[in-house]
This record gives sequence, C-alpha cells and structure tokens, in this order.
Amino acid sequence: MRRSFPLVLALVSCGGVYSADNNRGADRITKEVRHELVMLPYYNVFDNLAYKVDGSTVTLLGQVTRPTLTGLGERVHLASPVVTLDTHIEDVVRHFEFEGLVDAVLCGHSYGGMVVTGVAERVPDRLRRVVYVDAFVPNDGESLFDLLPPQWTSTLRASVTDGVVPLPFSFDQAVASHGEWYAERSVAQPVGTFEQALRVHGRSQMVPRGYIRCVAGDAPVAASAERARAAGWWYRELAAGHDAQVENPAGLVELLVAAV
Repeated sequence: MRRSFPLVLALVSCGGVYSADNNRGADRITKEVRHELVMLPYYNVFDNLAYKVDGSTVTLLGQVTRPTLTGLGERVHLASPVVTLDTHIEDVVRHFEFEGLVDAVLCGHSYGGMVVTGVAERVPDRLRRVVYVDAFVPNDGESLFDLLPPQWTSTLRASVTDGVVPLPFSFDQAVASHGEWYAERSVAQPVGTFEQALRVHGRSQMVPRGYIRCVAGDAPVAASAERARAAGWWYRELAAGHDAQVENPAGLVELLVAAV
C-alpha cells in the first residue's frame, strides 16, 4: 500500500527558465505527490493546489493543507497591530502539531518566505523540504521591511492605517490583472508582520531548501533568489509573474512536483 506524506504549501541546483505550453492550461493537469504540501498564501490568493484559471482547473493530487494566517483570508477579522511575524509562525507550527504533520514539504510565497523560515527553525524534524516561491529569504535579525527597497518601506510605512498595511494595488487593478476571484480575496496585512525581525539560530539550516524564481515578476526578491543560489539550494526559474499560482499554475505545479 502506498504511503502518502503531507505536502504543506502557505506559499534550490541551478536550472533554466521553465515555460509550460499555454495550451495545457485548457486541460485538467493532475500530478500525484507522495508528500504533504503545506502552502502559505500571500494576500490569501494561493487557493490550495486546485487552481481555477479562465474556467480550467489545474490540480496537484496528494495531501495538501493550507493553514490560514491570523489577519488574512477567513481570519481577516483578527487583523490588528498585535499580529506579528511570530504570530504567523505560531499559526503554522500549531497547524503542524494539531494536524500531526510529519515529513512535510513546506512552501511559502512572497512574504511567506519569512514565515516558513521561522517554522523551519521551530519544527525542522517535521520537514522534508522547504520551498520558496518568489519569496523573501531572511537571515537572523532581518524583517520584511529590511528586505524591501528603502522606497518601498517608506511608502508602505506611510500608508499604514489602523495597524495594517493596505494592498499595494486597487481592486480594479487586481481585477484587470488577475480577475475578480483574486481581487475579492486580497486583503491588507498587519504591519507587525512587516516590522518584526526574524530570530533563527541555525536549526532551520538542517532542512533541505528550494527556490522557484518567477522571472517575469516585479517583486523585489532578486537578492533573496541570489541568496538561495549562492547557498547551493535546489533552484529553478519559471516564466511567470510574481503570482505564478494564477499566471502559470501548470508550470508552478510541474516545478513543485520536481521539488518534492
């Protein structure tokens, strides 16, 4: 009897740019994975690994679980100035504990890279691999604001309202780029998650790590991607913008399968 491992998503050798045939997006693409994927969303737009894009569905089979971070998604009503990076790390650690997840692949997208790094520090014995999808890769003592360009940090700090950082795009812009589904699920994020520095002491280094760089994106993650390459992580590049889960879901699924 086959054993299935958990693959946890939220949401590193060198490889070339990956580009899936656009026509494949019109068909249902299924892949069997023997691990559990724990997936961390960014702006809550990572909808498990069953993506609906232009009426088509791309599905990654296997055990997939998606913890919702405090103040995001269906927990948006809990957003407040007291929510920090530590809160989100705790959210995922508790998810691991209460779901009994072991031998899992933990994936973080964008800001999710901050969270998965902290989770790997807390529960390295429960992880098979950590995969960063166009995500920030922090060192000890760095916050998300530290990893953003100074102008971005200044603009975001100035925009804070009631303890949250508003979306960097309007509803109409989100609809135009990714559709109403994306726009309706995009929410502001507690400023404490940008401000708090990560604290790690080397336990996260025990876990194999991978990085998927979305080469058509404009997110300021180039330095993080270079950290991954320089460290010798499993590394791949994908022909997609920052939100690959919406723009090139078939390609992203193929790379996630390769990563695990």
